[in-house]
Amino acid sequence: MRAAGEAPTRRAELAAAVELLAAAGIPTARVDAEWLLAAVLGVGRFEAQLDLDRVLPTLVAERYEAAVRRRAQRDPLQQVLGWEGFRGLRASGCARSIWVRALARSRARSPRSEVTST
Repeated sequence: MRAAGEAPTRRAELAAAVELLAAAGIPTARVDAEWLLAAVLGVGRFEAQLDLDRVLPTLVAERYEAAVRRRAQRDPLQQVLGWEGFRGLRASGCARSIWVRALARSRARSPRSEVTST
């Protein structure tokens, strides 16, 4: 997401991520980009936005880019992050976990005739 030889800042990487996610049709591009940045920095979403002009280390920038690209491919945010928030708690998961909220949303959008019970 950055030009070769440039030292990427949090602000530049965040803006590039928002642009990429929006182009991929992610309706919550800004919020998702913020959560992904926070995850690779190991801080909360608010803390990730402090000091946006700080340069991201190369390895962190690469991890952020990989996470953003996964999300742009429509991987659920919870799977990319590896956790789901619920009432102030974090429930860890893995790629094999079923994220109930995402499943419920997809079923809610489907016509009743297409939804089958198991």
